[in-house]
Amino acid sequence: MGDDVYGPVFAGGIALMFAGIISAFIVGNLIPDDAWETLANEGFVEEERIMENKREERKREEEARVGGEGNEGGGRFDDYD
Repeated sequence: MGDDVYGPVFAGGIALMFAGIISAFIVGNLIPDDAWETLANEGFVEEERIMENKREERKREEEARVGGEGNEGGGRFDDYD
């Protein structure tokens, strides 16, 4: 790359940063003031729902493994009958 292209590339990078900042301000002004809390908590609610589903699944697996019907060994050594 020649020495004469660093100026335009640098200026383009600065312009791109300013465009990103302006874009953030525009989007921030488009969102209603009362929606910020809902948007902020939306990710946490989704994450908590996923974690709860995983806990329930592990609990069901544990109950199936330990309390299997008619299986005194708990299913751990079924391969060695």
